[in-house]
Amino acid sequence: MKHIVHRLLPNQDIKPSLVELCESHRITSAVLVMGIGSVSSFRLRVSDGKSIIESDEAWEIVSLSGTISKGKAHIHISLSGQDGHVVGGHLMDKTIVKTTVELYIQGFDHLSFNREFDEKTGYDELIVKDQG
Repeated sequence: MKHIVHRLLPNQDIKPSLVELCESHRITSAVLVMGIGSVSSFRLRVSDGKSIIESDEAWEIVSLSGTISKGKAHIHISLSGQDGHVVGGHLMDKTIVKTTVELYIQGFDHLSFNREFDEKTGYDELIVKDQG
């Protein structure tokens, strides 16, 4: 098991940065346990699978978590605006760090994470296999 505690810097795109970080540590199956910080802009997809919410204003990250597997990330984010209003959903590319994003990632050597299409949900869903 590998542990990564890392800080993303201003202007980094969060989602591809998470994938690159895991790849640089040779981790193919990981859980993003937590992330906190701020964004200068964001894009997220809501639960209908189609609608996108985006903003070019500063927001605080209330919660950031998910899974990373073989070059792909399934991450959910909750953000708080200047008025305390909270939005959340599926993290999309072009969600940009404002000041910092502090991360804790746990990588698994003995598990394999893959995504396979599930007819019941209509989405690629997580499949976990024990490599041990």
